[in-house]
Amino acid sequence: MNRMIFLLLILSLSACDRPSPEPEVEPGRVLILNEGGFQQSTSSISRYNDDTKVVSQDVFAAENGYNPGDVLQSATLIDGDLYLVVNNSGRIIVCDTDSLSETRRVDGFTSPRYLVHAGNGVAYLSDLFGGSISKIEVSTLDVLASIPLMGWSEEMMMIDNRLWIANQGAGKLYVLDPATDSFVDSVEVGPGAANLELDAEGKVWVLCQGDFFTSADPSLFRVDPMTREVLTKVEFPSGAGASDLCLTRAKDQLLFLQDGQLQQLAISASTLPPSRLFASGSSFFYSLGVDPVSGEIYLGDAGDFVQRGNVFRLSPAGVPIDTFQAGIIPGEFFFLDK
Repeated sequence: MNRMIFLLLILSLSACDRPSPEPEVEPGRVLILNEGGFQQSTSSISRYNDDTKVVSQDVFAAENGYNPGDVLQSATLIDGDLYLVVNNSGRIIVCDTDSLSETRRVDGFTSPRYLVHAGNGVAYLSDLFGGSISKIEVSTLDVLASIPLMGWSEEMMMIDNRLWIANQGAGKLYVLDPATDSFVDSVEVGPGAANLELDAEGKVWVLCQGDFFTSADPSLFRVDPMTREVLTKVEFPSGAGASDLCLTRAKDQLLFLQDGQLQQLAISASTLPPSRLFASGSSFFYSLGVDPVSGEIYLGDAGDFVQRGNVFRLSPAGVPIDTFQAGIIPGEFFFLDK
């Protein structure tokens, strides 16, 4: 009997010493780009499966053996590949959308922000400190041209074969002709021009975040891309903060963060509504995304910017559904095709 007890004890201890199997990554279509701590290279990607409601953490590192780098800024889908822009590392990583396995990586960019595909095998890259827009060959990530543009350039979009660029420092929208890489026009908007969206009527909206140094308040502008005329200006209260412009699935309502809470505005409106669409007394939201398939709203709460943050999922009407944990500073949401 004693020998049997001894044998069972040995088997038990041996079983305890076996390494636990790695958790399987759910093949979710919702990617949360976690910035990570500035100059700490703790960025990561969380993957959320909107069918099973399961979130998998650190999926990029699990596949590649390293995290994306210092401040994961944005992602762009080009010809079936995912292009990750890592701001403070000056890096672009190309990876497979299913496994997030790296296929290419290039360092050496100054402070990249957003990448936009312009067709014909080229893309354009905005920059924080570089004082230029970079024209990139998609297949190699080689810089084909550096186009001078003073100040901080943020989000960009292609409209009718023209590249529209939000310039935060100048408070303007610049219009570039990719055929010649020359600027053909500019539109005066407000200080801190950052986020761009194209609404259901084909009009451009730009969210201007204001200017801390001059105490300029945020503003929203609606612009006709054909005439380049400002159609609407929406002003924010004095001292307000604004960020992260999105559109609803129908593209007839704007969603954005006002003082860290969720706000909604019809594209036909010219003044802000008096109340928020969703507010949380315990959270100051840092990021916003809208699922183009379901219309569900995702809000990122960075918490103390040191520990893992949380994501709030809302219905298209702004009704809370659930909350789940993400990585450090959930900064962007990217939705893959279903």
